Amino acid sequence: MCVVISESRRPVRDRIGDYLPFGFPVGIDLFPYTESELERLETEHPSWYAAIASGIDLIPTSKRLTPSIRADMVLRK
Repeated sequence: MCVVISESRRPVRDRIGDYLPFGFPVGIDLFPYTESELERLETEHPSWYAAIASGIDLIPTSKRLTPSIRADMVLRK
């Protein structure tokens, strides 16, 4: 699961625990990228970006929620 957050000064690996749901019934790979990191992926790792971009958006951007709220809502579903 890719979670897009507005910004963070911590490395991606250090953020994972902040967004992992407690007691999730199955294993989950979580990638909490900032908006700028995701933009860089498009040019630096296009195949990885394509895999992320082709996924299912659990909370459409038309809801106009801040990324931190979107992440919280995704993890509660």
